[in-house]
Amino acid sequence: KPEHFPIIFYVNRDQRCRVVNKDYERWFGIPRSRIAGMSVKELLGAGPYGLVMEHVTAVLRGEAVSF
Repeated sequence: KPEHFPIIFYVNRDQRCRVVNKDYERWFGIPRSRIAGMSVKELLGAGPYGLVMEHVTAVLRGEAVSF
């Protein structure tokens, strides 16, 4: 059974990661200090970013999103 944990991160209006939780760091295998400042597209890669872009832009419009 795969392990599940909450992946939480804060992205600014420029779609740059500002704060991520420890589970996010563990999921991506990248230290939080390196994730901070990365764009969402840089972090996820172009393909996965295309799948979540709609959710990211909805959040930046002020909508609550959970997926």
